[in-house]
Amino acid sequence: ERAVEFARYLREERGLSQHTIHNRCWHSQAFLHWLSEQGSGLAELRLEQVDAFLALKREQGWCRVSMASGASALRSFLRYAGEQGWCTTSLAAGIEGPRLFSHEALPVGPKWEDVQRLIASSDTDEPKDIRDRAILLLLAVYGLRSGEIVALTLDDINWEQNILHVSRPKQRRKQDY
Repeated sequence: ERAVEFARYLREERGLSQHTIHNRCWHSQAFLHWLSEQGSGLAELRLEQVDAFLALKREQGWCRVSMASGASALRSFLRYAGEQGWCTTSLAAGIEGPRLFSHEALPVGPKWEDVQRLIASSDTDEPKDIRDRAILLLLAVYGLRSGEIVALTLDDINWEQNILHVSRPKQRRKQDY
């Protein structure tokens, strides 16, 4: 099968990771299945059909990152398919995915109202809640990482000057807040 040949090419000749190979093959197989359902094959494939497939995926709820990943996988597959003579060699160059912006794929944090509710839920005189509230405030207000909070000691607090010294191992220095 063509997807198996493509996977072998990605693994043996391109040296790609198993995750990348799986992703590209999954997208390629989904496209080939859809193309078959349309009563068409690679030999007569036109760029409009690739666009129609990607438009269908967008309508089915694919986000911009998934669309870009799918377009990239199809570009890779159709470049290989063109080299093998299965389709026109110029198809791959015509596939365009959406433009992605830096940090677009990062997960979105909780709403500030939810953070405030969480902090308020720890506003008691119980020692555990006092500790938890301090941790939540360090996370939410100062943006400290969990490892930075765990590393804090009482010596890191300058009570007279209201300064908190935070060790940032990635930067190899102390940061004052």
